[in-house]
Amino acid sequence: MDTQKRALLYIALGVIVIAGGALGFILATKESPTANTNNTNTVVANNIHNSNLNENSNTLEVTNIVNEVNANANTNTAPSETIAITWAEPTKIDSLHVCISGDPSGYDREGQATYYTNGTIAEGEYKGDQIILVTSYPEGPAFQPDMHRFIKHGESLILIQASSSSQYEGDGLDTTKFTINTELALEGLSYPNKITGNEARQSFTLNEWTHPLFDSNKVTKVFTHPTYGDVYTTKGYPDPSHDDDFSTHGFFIKRPDGFTQVYSLDIDFMSDAQVPDITWSNGSKNETMYSYTKTTGCGSSNFADVVDPDVISKDTDLKQVGTNSFGDPIYELKNSNHDMLKDLYNNEYSSDNETKVAYDIFVTQHPMFFWYDPFDRLIRFKSNAFLPQAECAKPVIYLYPEETTHVSVRVNPVGGLTYSDPAYNNGWNVAATPNGELTEISSGLAYPYLFWEGKGGIYAQPKQGWSVAQDDIHTFLNEKLTAFGLNNKEIADFEEFWEPRMQTAPYYFITFLGTNSMNQIAPLKVSPAPDSVIRVLMDYSPLDAPVNVKGFSITTPERKGFTLVEWGGVTR
Repeated sequence: MDTQKRALLYIALGVIVIAGGALGFILATKESPTANTNNTNTVVANNIHNSNLNENSNTLEVTNIVNEVNANANTNTAPSETIAITWAEPTKIDSLHVCISGDPSGYDREGQATYYTNGTIAEGEYKGDQIILVTSYPEGPAFQPDMHRFIKHGESLILIQASSSSQYEGDGLDTTKFTINTELALEGLSYPNKITGNEARQSFTLNEWTHPLFDSNKVTKVFTHPTYGDVYTTKGYPDPSHDDDFSTHGFFIKRPDGFTQVYSLDIDFMSDAQVPDITWSNGSKNETMYSYTKTTGCGSSNFADVVDPDVISKDTDLKQVGTNSFGDPIYELKNSNHDMLKDLYNNEYSSDNETKVAYDIFVTQHPMFFWYDPFDRLIRFKSNAFLPQAECAKPVIYLYPEETTHVSVRVNPVGGLTYSDPAYNNGWNVAATPNGELTEISSGLAYPYLFWEGKGGIYAQPKQGWSVAQDDIHTFLNEKLTAFGLNNKEIADFEEFWEPRMQTAPYYFITFLGTNSMNQIAPLKVSPAPDSVIRVLMDYSPLDAPVNVKGFSITTPERKGFTLVEWGGVTR
């Protein structure tokens, strides 16, 4: 099959399923000493080991994280000193105007920024100086606010770069209002990628991106970690439509700065390909993919689909139908006409599917099962065969070095890759030319771009965007993709794939996630490091009539030096 035909085939096949787990694409970090939850406490920790920095200056980790304090330093050198902090409960303060307001484009970062003081320096040159935290959202849709931490030294503000979100051109920060320190890091903000509970099979994975202000009213304590203190999970069973960081059935630790570290429970009998290791009662082995989170347009609204015991009772509603690889009972509903099954069949299993099986056959194919986790939570699993497509589709990566270069590319979706072209083999190794032609080193085969599928986690459709008439879509896409920095070929490839999928409704809501958000969905590691990185993900929904929505400005990046470009979109 020639390259063009193969590319068209992959266009038809290519999807990235964002189904379960967190958006925590994190490298392992060191554990720090105990971070207790007293209102005021001094944290004395080991020096932060900057494990996300690669000493090779020719390697770029496109993750928005450069160290263990949930931030991205704009340097390839680890901070040389960490300083002890006497942390206190966050207190809102008046604006210090470190963000830009009144931008002619309409982007007002200062207008939605929140300022806190939540600690003082405990020793050294800055002893007694306040810690100032500024939370604010970058331009355009974003999953979570950025967090910038400053030392207020007299009338001066010093940005602690290693303990803050990344800076970049056009980020909306007013650099005339502060100086930048690259040598220091603040103690007590370092948490590892993995922690374990007090009992067997209690393993958790970090969600690096979510750090809400801790709210004890929304959580319930489940155990105490010997290093990190009390661990909580969601209190009760919130309404599924409720949108809140604490309603996700994650596991929450109150950090010493008053904010929250979020983890998700590892489901240990699930394979990387989402196939649970189950032996059914008839002796057969499960080979079907399942999801254990509530799916949204491009991911999940929670970390686990936990069922209220008032809705489903083990004694009256469930029957055992198998065991998993750890010997745990696997349950299904006794009543084959239960409302949950009816809802899955009628409202989630697509009625447009020409091969939709009859209901009496559907219920025999294990469409839904239940499992009690180590915390006695009842978690519902649904067969992917009966779930609607909710995907981030066809992410493709173009490489444009200044001269023919051997390039290594790794992509790290939290749940692992499910498909790639060329074959991934723990990364791609290609020879890339300045005009974007790629040759796989091991096989000698040529490719127009790198293509992959995988799965990730929490995602909600952004509310900022545009209402576009169907007749105007082509012009609209040309305008916005040009603004994002795509060239004519990349725009043509994008439109060839997406425009045919946007023909059935008179109007569409269209929005985009840029490089920062894509770095959270699917971090990249590229060597040698590109000088410019452009990543774009389109999300859209059909509309019967135009809606009143607010768009956002787009800062066009400069394509300079070795440039990497990636585009994709959300199918609904």
